[in-house]
Amino acid sequence: MTTVGTIILKSFHETRPKLASVLNVGERRALTKAMFEDVTNAAQGCPELSQTAVVSPEDEVLARAKERGLLPIKETDPQDMDTAFHLGVRFAQERGGDTLVSLPSDLPLLTSDDLSYLLGRVPEGPSVLVVPSTIGPGTSILVTSPPDVIEPRFEDDDHLAHLEEAMRKDVPASVVDLLQGGLDVDTPKDLARLFLVERPSKTRELLEDMELLDRFRPFF
Repeated sequence: MTTVGTIILKSFHETRPKLASVLNVGERRALTKAMFEDVTNAAQGCPELSQTAVVSPEDEVLARAKERGLLPIKETDPQDMDTAFHLGVRFAQERGGDTLVSLPSDLPLLTSDDLSYLLGRVPEGPSVLVVPSTIGPGTSILVTSPPDVIEPRFEDDDHLAHLEEAMRKDVPASVVDLLQGGLDVDTPKDLARLFLVERPSKTRELLEDMELLDRFRPFF
């Protein structure tokens, strides 16, 4: 089985408005970059991934991806996560990949071991694996084998939508909980949870350097 990965990131300059109550614009940008580093570290350290690409419309993101030894894929008509997924499918097919791991860029606790565990659960034949968000209904990670076995449903913001799509296509599907690795960061409560997890990451280092713990106390 040849497995490839894609990391999807619109911009290093996303404002993440839900975090505006605890982080200023500069801090939110630094957070986006730190989380991207954590996800790329996890992908590059996973031996089951033969190659990983970064999909983005932003040149700064693509330049950093190239520096890290990742394949940059320019999103010339940026729309949503589902559109970016299709670029990942094309990349996988061009590389002879029969399995695609689609990753967002905001999973600061994700590790290579998490990805190895997840890919060890991929069965023979067509399949879909969904990692739900630790908090909330969304999808953190989607594994599709072959890459285009279903249409993406990220924009529905509910991991059950991917299971429903697999059922509609008569494709075996399952849910894999990664708990810490599935924590995507959208709100102050999500960030607060990072202080409760003894798992080192670039993101945690950044938050500690910023001495933000007191700001997050109301969210514990």
